Amino acid sequence: EGMATIERVAPRHVEHVRRHFIDRLTTQQLDQIRAAFQPVVDCLRKIRDRD
Repeated sequence: EGMATIERVAPRHVEHVRRHFIDRLTTQQLDQIRAAFQPVVDCLRKIRDRD
C-alpha cells in the first residue's frame, strides 16, 4: 500500500517541484545549486560504494 501511494502521487509531486522551483531558476542558478551540492553527492556516493 505504501509503495502504491508513492507511485500514485510521484508524478504530480515532480510536476509541482518543477513548476514551483526548477522552472523559476535560470540555467546559471541551477548550475550554482548543482556545484554547491556536489560535495554532498560525492560523500553519499562514497558511503554507498563502501557499503
